[in-house]
Amino acid sequence: MDLIKMMPEFNLFDTKWKIHTANPVQHVHYIFLENNIRKSIVAEETIIYGGVYNSIIFPEVHIGENSVIEDSIIMTGTKIGKNCVIKRCIIGEKNYVGDNVNMGIGRDDANKIKPQIYNSGITVVGNHCIIPDDVMIGKNVAIDSEICPSDFKTSFIPSGESILKKTAKISYG
Repeated sequence: MDLIKMMPEFNLFDTKWKIHTANPVQHVHYIFLENNIRKSIVAEETIIYGGVYNSIIFPEVHIGENSVIEDSIIMTGTKIGKNCVIKRCIIGEKNYVGDNVNMGIGRDDANKIKPQIYNSGITVVGNHCIIPDDVMIGKNVAIDSEICPSDFKTSFIPSGESILKKTAKISYG
């Protein structure tokens, strides 16, 4: 996230310190609205119909109409539906976030299972998850990889809770 600062300590354009990446030829990104991205890094092959502010968007991300991504990192291949608000979240690879999802909202309660890790207001979603439509997810929530709609027992996941599939422990409500 330091890279999106006006004068980052680590400069991607320093000719003495080149960064080489294995980047296959990908399509350019598409941004639907003018001026809807501020202070962000947006990779190739993204489609953005909403707003992106102070965030990092990896390749192949699709952000639906009227959705707002703020202070977040969205990793490769994630699809975010329409009318979503995503604040202070790290969303892993190849996730699907349904329509009308609000994530990173509410009180700043530390996570009940891992308070030493999830205590700074950041909500984390693992890889290959499907977040159903109309869900509200609080701050400091940890969502394990491969979570599907049937793992959501309610449409509101309060701050500090977790959905952990691999350990068969679902902690909320």
